[in-house]
Amino acid sequence: MVSAPTSPTIVSIQLYQEGEKCPAVLRLIWIITVLSLKFVFEMLLCRKLVQQSSELWYGLIISPLFILLQFLMIRACRVN
Repeated sequence: MVSAPTSPTIVSIQLYQEGEKCPAVLRLIWIITVLSLKFVFEMLLCRKLVQQSSELWYGLIISPLFILLQFLMIRACRVN
């Protein structure tokens, strides 16, 4: 039987219900971090494009993506 693709939030809820609380919480923290960094990037970019303000420079706008890339590199290099 082929199962439908599940979202990461559903996976963390299933892990929590199965009694694996630590991996479920870590997965949920990872999801919240990724989504919040993406949201901050999009908000800063929209603010820069709408207002054309000089106080927001592109290095500041792209900084959430740099932080996300660093988290991805750390996660990829992690040894189990």
